Amino acid sequence: MLVNKKTKKVIAKKVVNFKTLHQIGAGIMLRTKSSCKDKAFLFHLNPKKKYCVTMLFVFFAIDIIFLDENFKVIKIKKNLKPFVFNYDPKIRFKYMIELLPANRNIKVGDALSI
Repeated sequence: MLVNKKTKKVIAKKVVNFKTLHQIGAGIMLRTKSSCKDKAFLFHLNPKKKYCVTMLFVFFAIDIIFLDENFKVIKIKKNLKPFVFNYDPKIRFKYMIELLPANRNIKVGDALSI
């Protein structure tokens, strides 16, 4: 379960971890929107640096939450459209969470926990 520590609200009921290069590279490509419901996809990126996000073969919009090494929210991209070739958040981050768009009241500076 993914929870906002500040508000104590559940963000997603299930967390799917992507740790290997293959998992990170494939991400949520070719998944259906219904298979992503109530899930947060957590990308473990090493080292902390700038990465671009590719939405090729993602068939629905998503929200992306960028986190530092302490799971503190440092940037949020809402409603990223499908088939965007490269989204560059222009920041260094350690973790990234992809999930279906929803009003979660997450703000930059909030801390998340699993």
